[in-house]
Amino acid sequence: MLSMITSRICIRTFVTNSKVKKVVIIGGSGFIGKYTAKAFIQDADTSIELGARNSKIVNELKSLGNQILPPVSSDIISKSDILKACQGASIIVNLVGIMHERPPIYTFDNVQHLGARNVAIAAKENNAQLIHISAIGADPNSNIPYAKTKALGEIVVREICPNAIIIRPSIVFGPEDDFFNVSYPSYPSYSGYPSYPSYPSYSS
Repeated sequence: MLSMITSRICIRTFVTNSKVKKVVIIGGSGFIGKYTAKAFIQDADTSIELGARNSKIVNELKSLGNQILPPVSSDIISKSDILKACQGASIIVNLVGIMHERPPIYTFDNVQHLGARNVAIAAKENNAQLIHISAIGADPNSNIPYAKTKALGEIVVREICPNAIIIRPSIVFGPEDDFFNVSYPSYPSYSGYPSYPSYPSYSS
């Protein structure tokens, strides 16, 4: 079973069920999320029911399988939403990150720090393995809000889920990405954002 959970900031969660596990991917409709969902589905006995408020998204997800359950409204900054979305999960993958703030609600801190906290709490309550995608430039002392809140998200994840896997990718790009194909052309310079090779960081 695979479900897609949508939110008011276009965060969607895919849930895959096999005989032994339930995997929740938060941010699953993005560039990385779709490929992550595909990888889990390949290793699962899965049935999917297509359904979403956005028909374009439904069409894009047809290749994921034969059944996608109807979407359920969710919001990463809502603890109750995330707890409901992650109920019964064995594995939770948090891919959520934003490049632009939409204050006063969808700020870097609310989404990447406090939102990460909500996901970590859900992982702990379900005794689920948490895989948290951060950013290679994450630094709690940075004067760049994106980098600082990514680091604060890592800190709260480690506090709540000491065994969480934390991955710090650099810019991930390809034919379907939202950086070079969408965001990058609208900016004259990204000199404020660090770009380095990607190294996974595993907490102990």
